[in-house]
Amino acid sequence: MNRTDIAKLQSMQAYPSISLLTPTHRTAPENEQDPIRIKNLIREAEERLGQEFSKREYGPYIERLEKLAQQIDHRYNLDGLVMYVNQDYEDVYKLPFAVEPRVVIDETFYTRKLVLAMNRLYNYWVLVLSLEPTRLFEATRETLKEIDDGTFPMPYSGPGEIPRLRNEEGVPRASERDERVRKSFREVDRVFGEYAKNDNYPLVVCGVERYLTLFDQVTEHKNRIAARVAANYVDASPHYIGERVWPEAKAYFDQKRLSHLETLEAAMKERRVASGVEDIWQLAKQGRGQLLLVEENYHYPAVTEQDGWVIRPAEDPTAPGVIEDAVDDVVEEVLSKGGEIVFLEEGRLEEHNHIAMVLR
Repeated sequence: MNRTDIAKLQSMQAYPSISLLTPTHRTAPENEQDPIRIKNLIREAEERLGQEFSKREYGPYIERLEKLAQQIDHRYNLDGLVMYVNQDYEDVYKLPFAVEPRVVIDETFYTRKLVLAMNRLYNYWVLVLSLEPTRLFEATRETLKEIDDGTFPMPYSGPGEIPRLRNEEGVPRASERDERVRKSFREVDRVFGEYAKNDNYPLVVCGVERYLTLFDQVTEHKNRIAARVAANYVDASPHYIGERVWPEAKAYFDQKRLSHLETLEAAMKERRVASGVEDIWQLAKQGRGQLLLVEENYHYPAVTEQDGWVIRPAEDPTAPGVIEDAVDDVVEEVLSKGGEIVFLEEGRLEEHNHIAMVLR
């Protein structure tokens, strides 16, 4: 799941829109219980729908949920799973992060926690350049999911097809052959831009040296490229590719984190830094957040005062009216106002009470 998927889900509005979320497991014997967990969530959804609709009205929704559940291959589970069904749409997404079991029935699909969780992860794209054909993957750490939707894998055909241009010896002319490849990769780059337009994830490009060079000559996304891997992965499995590209992507993320810490240090000298979630809360709502840095796994249950403009720690995180995690709310606020989010290892922001914001 990427931000394009989430934007599509968020645009749908119909009642009832059913969202089922559950943690799953990658290996046996734990994953043997995952189908039972999903079945129990479907029963819960059925009970809740039965309180508002007749069986004739809600029955088709339950049938579609059950059909989706039967299609899941639990041998290839990740850490979480979400199922969506409304009158016009149905799909299942496997997630590389855990989610709390939950049934949500509303006018829209439940996506907020997915957005927030994705911002805490190492997300990037992987493009495997080839003439037979080019492949695109969504990646989280070493886990890759291939885009297979009729556009990608993207064949080398149509306007980019290599013509039978020959020199006197009957060999295709290299300059014209390379121009055809560039033309094809230019189209790959354009279409990739449509997939990636709603996120700022970096890109790892794979291919033989010649393809990497030709792609560099035409891409409009050079600033997004985190690494170039000179290898032929045309027929490789996502697992095989992921194990080999993740170290390259991780090196990029590590370097980026260091640069953000340097940005924080420079902003401190200019007194443009707020520390601690209580101080940051109001500044984020005012749109002052340029760059938010948060330690991984830092959470802050809170209650609000003064019409939501002030927060303080919650004595009982389970009490009614408590914000489950004010950090998530701050992340969402900064993102919605065009700020950037960076998550760091635990302990890196201890002097800032685990969270710091560079101000505009």
